[in-house]
Amino acid sequence: MRTIILTLAILLLATAAVATVVSEPVRIDSFRVPDAVPAGDFIPVYVHISAEEGSDVEDLKVRAIVMDGSGYYSDGRFDLDNSRSSRFDLMTEPDSEGWALVRVVVSNDHIKRVKHRWVQIN
Repeated sequence: MRTIILTLAILLLATAAVATVVSEPVRIDSFRVPDAVPAGDFIPVYVHISAEEGSDVEDLKVRAIVMDGSGYYSDGRFDLDNSRSSRFDLMTEPDSEGWALVRVVVSNDHIKRVKHRWVQIN
């Protein structure tokens, strides 16, 4: 009986420890691109990021990339206290048709958050 109680106490403490480690100081709350864009046109990329309450994240950088290599955007480094919204325009290749994968990376020396979205180029 004593062994069972001790085992349950250890499991409870381990679960509580794992739950406290999961918090993220920076989140990509939303990342939107249109469903389709004409070939050779810009892909508007909308990104909203936020910081955990009470955290001050320094030297963040936001990059948006079309994974086929046709478009790239990067803004300068900034400090994030609450939240920030950004809009980027990524150029597509004039002769590219099909599906393109757009990647957004929010990072600094200690944090890296990545999200992807598909865009149809026609």
